[in-house]
This record gives sequence, C-alpha cells and structure tokens, in this order.
Amino acid sequence: MSTRTIELHVDEESGRRLKDPSSNSIFHFETYLPFSEAAKLEPGNANVRPAKETYPFKRMKDTAEDEPETFHLKNRGITYLCDKFKYDNQSKKLVLVIPNLPKSKFDDDDSPRFGIADGGHTFRVVEEVAKDLISYKETPDWTEPFVRVHFLASENKSLDGIEDVVEALNTSTQVKKFSLQEYQGHFDELKKALTASKFDIAHVAFTENQDEKEWQVLEIVQRMACFLKERWKIVSPSSMYRSKDKALQLFLADTGGEFKRLYPVIKDVITFPEFIQSTLSENIEGRRFDLILKKNEQRGVH
Repeated sequence: MSTRTIELHVDEESGRRLKDPSSNSIFHFETYLPFSEAAKLEPGNANVRPAKETYPFKRMKDTAEDEPETFHLKNRGITYLCDKFKYDNQSKKLVLVIPNLPKSKFDDDDSPRFGIADGGHTFRVVEEVAKDLISYKETPDWTEPFVRVHFLASENKSLDGIEDVVEALNTSTQVKKFSLQEYQGHFDELKKALTASKFDIAHVAFTENQDEKEWQVLEIVQRMACFLKERWKIVSPSSMYRSKDKALQLFLADTGGEFKRLYPVIKDVITFPEFIQSTLSENIEGRRFDLILKKNEQRGVH
C-alpha cells in the first residue's frame, strides 16, 4: 500500500524518543505540540468511537480558552499510530509516515489502522481552537495551548494486537467525579453534619473502590435531594431518585443552601427508606395496612 507523510515542527527540548521496555520492533516518540501543529495530524481510522461535544469536551475547550497554559497539564493527550517516524535534529521536523488510505476504505477489515488511537475528544478541541487561532490570539494574555502527543510505530508497519491496544486505551477507567470532589474537599461540611447527627462516616465511601463500606456518598446526596421541599412543590423529585449523577450536580451547585437546611435532620432523612421498610416488616398476615399508616401518624411519620 502506498504511503504519505505529515511534517510537524517539534522543539528538540520538548520531544524525545522512548525505548520500548519489551520490544525492539516497537518505537515511541513523545512530545508537546502547540495546537497549530497538532491540528496537522490526520485523524485516521484507529479510534473506536467518534468524538462528541459532551461535558468533558466542553470542559477541555473551556481550559483551552480560559487557562491555555495549563491544558497540557490537565489533559492526558493523544496516542497516535503511524507506520514509522523520523526526527531531523537540524530542521527540527518530525516526519510521520501513514497509509495513503481513502476514507471510503477506513472501515474495511483488511485496512491498516492508523491515526488517533486515544484522545479523539482532545483532538476535536485542538481542531476547534486551531481553526480560530487568529481570533484567539487577539485576546489579551491568551497563549497558544500545547498538547502531549505519543507517537507509536512498528517495524513491520502493523502492531500486533492493535485492536486490543486501542480498546485498552479507550476503556481505561476515568476517576469518578465524586472521588475528585472528595479530593477537593467538597464533602467536608457534609461529613461534619453526619458526624454531628451521630452517623458514623467510617461506614461511608467518599471515593470509589471502597465496596466494603455500607454507604456511598452519592446515595446520601441522592436521598437528600429527594427532600428539597421547595424545589419539588410542582415537579416530582423522581429524576433525583433515578440519577445519582444529577443529584450530585445539584449538590455541588447548591448556592442557596437547600442541602444545608437538611443538615439538622440529615440522619432521619437518609435513613427514612430503612425506617419505612422496618415499619412495614412489622406487619403480620391479615393485618390491615391502614392501621400501619395510623400507627405511623401517631409516631409523627408522614
């Protein structure tokens, strides 16, 4: 199959070859590229999913626009597959060799895989910013962002098990949002409220990978969200019950103190389902349900 090349300008101080620890036929080159150079890459057919303008995409673009100098620190970058590459120290050019494959052949089973194996959403941000680079540079104090790119090539122009490599890169576990919020201290006041109500927070998982704990902070936030009295006067809180993520978003965006107003009764609020369950379990065969309701009313449960 015929090939074509892509030429990139790479500062020798920010780019380097890496030796593969287990193979002499796989080659690596890693560098930081300004968006204007990274945008020259051909996306190719290696990625398993198209990029969408989802929440992570919007956050990345916000970083590129508002804090461009931090983009390469906050983003894990792009992994790019090519047949081979060559770096010229004198011209400071990195020349990539890729298959000369028409887009109509991208999905054919016998077509070689090349291009972006991981970082499709990142590349979409790079493209979006690069096409408006002139207008961005008119903004005072704005500097062109950089993105980390890891180039991967093999001696025989075809990495063994490339499908497994691409799948692994695209299914690597992202740190869950609530773990990041715990790291940033967003649950500190909630912890104090739980402790004040005699609820043992040692039984609560505030980060992922704590499956042995009886409670998860998302479950607590979700139950609290269902008790926001003023918010649910007209609309049912069913969306909060169905989605922990929506409840967390509401909790993090609570500038009016809706959740904090529940702190004095937080233990009763979050254990209410268990209270109902235990009350109903007292029912014996043949006992009328209306008597249970009457008993609950006498206890002050509504």
